[in-house]
Amino acid sequence: MKRTFSFCLVLSLIGSIAANAQKKQLSNSNLYYEKVNGVMTISGNGNIPKNAFYEFNEDITRVIIENGVVAIGESAFMRCTSLTSIMIPNSVTSIGEWAFCNCTSLTSVTIPNSVTAIRERAFSGCASLKSVTIPNSVTSIGELAFSGCTSLTSVTIPNSVTAIRERAFSGCASLKSVTIPNSVTSIGELAFSGCNSLISVTIPSSVTSIGSLAFLGCKSLSVTIHGTEKDIEYGAFMGVKDVKRMLKDNGVDYILVTDGNKYGLRSIDGKEIVPAELDAIEQCGKGFLRFKVNGFWGIMNYQGKIIIDTDRGYTSIGDFKSFNKRFAYTMNGYKGECDANGRQISKIKVDTPKQNTSVASSSSSSSSSSSTSSSSGNNSSGNNTTTIHVEHHRDPVPVQQWQACFACGGMGTMGCDFCGGGGTKYIGDRLHRCSRCNGRGIIPCNVCYGNKGQYVTVYK
Repeated sequence: MKRTFSFCLVLSLIGSIAANAQKKQLSNSNLYYEKVNGVMTISGNGNIPKNAFYEFNEDITRVIIENGVVAIGESAFMRCTSLTSIMIPNSVTSIGEWAFCNCTSLTSVTIPNSVTAIRERAFSGCASLKSVTIPNSVTSIGELAFSGCTSLTSVTIPNSVTAIRERAFSGCASLKSVTIPNSVTSIGELAFSGCNSLISVTIPSSVTSIGSLAFLGCKSLSVTIHGTEKDIEYGAFMGVKDVKRMLKDNGVDYILVTDGNKYGLRSIDGKEIVPAELDAIEQCGKGFLRFKVNGFWGIMNYQGKIIIDTDRGYTSIGDFKSFNKRFAYTMNGYKGECDANGRQISKIKVDTPKQNTSVASSSSSSSSSSSTSSSSGNNSSGNNTTTIHVEHHRDPVPVQQWQACFACGGMGTMGCDFCGGGGTKYIGDRLHRCSRCNGRGIIPCNVCYGNKGQYVTVYK
């Protein structure tokens, strides 16, 4: 009996030694890996190094990462084109740049609650990825993190995320829905560009900046924007089907209508209040909207009644101050205040600095000049100088002035940097037509409608 037990113990030890012998140590780490029938198991403690499994790019079908692994390094599984699934434990806190880039057979991934950041291009080019679960621990989604995931149909971004970086979901052509939570404050340049199937997106009031061309080419998309205090860069909604900005006044919802570069206002039930003919509309205090036409600002209420017209030449109008019931305004150097009916309270004054004018006199000056100089206290044996202070006060005069189109350097068109100024670009080894500039390499300058400049009215 004892001999049998001893024999079994020896066999068990031999089996254990043989099993451990199959594991290989990852260079410069405390990690070990074992590959059996396409399944890669990683164990130990520490970080998976950069390019760790690049050499197995066509041999790995499944990855099991055991507890103890802290981070997945840069390009660790890049171009593992046969990889279909991966198990990531709660010990992992970060997924590095390019970690699963171009894993074209990967169909789904669940990211554990321990991960705080999904870095640049982490899942870029995962063309078969249909679903992804992003946990509440993640605070930022890196540049191009899911770009080119052409099979991805829906994404729910958790309340922990504060920033969606540049091109994070660009080229996700099958993406139909995305939920942006109230925690997000910024949406980066080209973040959702090329998401041709995206149907609706609601941008919460927490978002204060939307990068240029953020939703470029989303031709089926209806965007609803809450709040107007946002920095919206050039062409953020270029090619979008419909953009609605939601305003609220005294508990009533209104829609700020966008038609190209023009804005209007309608009620929540669709009744037109102001046609989309204005250059801008912004909230500026309870019950009031400021609007812009041809570079000048006015005030209206939510029923479309104009309180201060733009023909007064105001270059800016501040928010309504309820404590003194006034608007502050500027007018080409002039400043003033007016009440809620447009009646001026304070006198418009020019904010022009005093000019110093010097008058010189010599020893040969007439006696009257000498007398004047003496009274001013500026006598000398040589020249006499009298300083005269001049202040300018005058009414502004409207003048038509030519301005070069600043957005395109006065050229009327802009080079398409999305594809290097060309009309096409390579994604992987395939040549794609550049949607941002319609395959032509240039974009008409929307500030002056493709011209090199435009005339504007200024007050001088």
